[in-house]
Amino acid sequence: MKNSINIIALAICKNEETTLPRWIENVRKIASKIIILDTGSEDKSVAVASALGAEVFESSMPTDSFSFAEARNLALNLIPLDTDWLIFTDVDEIIADESIEHLVEEMRYVNTNPSLDRVDGLAVTIRNRNDDGSIKTVAKNVNPRIIRIEEDRKYFFTGDLHEQIWNDTLDGAIPLKVLSVGDPIFIDHYGYTKEALERTGKSKMRVTLAERAVEQHPKSLRCIEQYACALALDGQLEAADKIRTDAKRILLNEIYKDKDLSVQMLRNMMVGRFTEKEDYNGFIALYVMAINLLPEYPDFDYLYGCLCDQDEMGSAAHALMVAADQKYQKNIGAIGETAYNPDNAMRIIKKWSEKKIDQQQ
Repeated sequence: MKNSINIIALAICKNEETTLPRWIENVRKIASKIIILDTGSEDKSVAVASALGAEVFESSMPTDSFSFAEARNLALNLIPLDTDWLIFTDVDEIIADESIEHLVEEMRYVNTNPSLDRVDGLAVTIRNRNDDGSIKTVAKNVNPRIIRIEEDRKYFFTGDLHEQIWNDTLDGAIPLKVLSVGDPIFIDHYGYTKEALERTGKSKMRVTLAERAVEQHPKSLRCIEQYACALALDGQLEAADKIRTDAKRILLNEIYKDKDLSVQMLRNMMVGRFTEKEDYNGFIALYVMAINLLPEYPDFDYLYGCLCDQDEMGSAAHALMVAADQKYQKNIGAIGETAYNPDNAMRIIKKWSEKKIDQQQ
């Protein structure tokens, strides 16, 4: 695809020899150059990336003091001066085919529209994928991956884990001004699949980094939830549930400060109660609390609807999914990350609607 803007694809990686070919093939569709900072791979990542045409730099970073923000800041220094746009995704993140042409069009639109001069990036929607390829969760309002490069913009990252990007201005560090376009720009994330976690060993490192963050910020709900998520991804489900349960008072005190984060934490607590503990009463108690505190979010009705569908409680499953869909349609613009899956919800609604008709005939 030809374009008049200089698009650079950039990534940091470690032990990603099996993931790199798909990522490079993906970004090659629009990027004029592909740059990779390898942070100490012990597999063939460097050789694979180089053979596929990427420009590879190496910087070994010790595991015990590793910081994703530090690695990303090193990588930022590698991009050419004439870069117009930067695609800074992880190598387990793939720009959806249906979004590629739209992405380039939006880049051009921003570059040629003077009123958008202060736009720093484009908003994306992350679809977190399960091992079977189905969608686990959908996240908006995420850390920018599509970044506009200008001489007067000085970007930098902070945070050892789930790092955040900032623009260093004369008035201090400020978040990037991101443009939300009409049609979503989808990026599919495969990094939380069981295969990926086992292959890369990232889950152990994430636990270490998240634990360090909690020690530094023991009352930060975000750090606590990131630690619980890291433990869960590492298979330490009991420990993850305990972390969240112990933090319930902090959650209740801060629930309206970051609603998306609070929804994520409550949602994960509900899933843990049922899938791991088979604690139905605990699940219902959390559901009642969640819908009373955050009634506009579809996640809680959706999870309860999935449970009712699994238990062949048709009327309840149908009613809960209808309620979840109504909330989703009404609040779609304000929702960040959600577990609500419209396709699955419609499948369950249709399933129990048809069974009800059959019973009436």
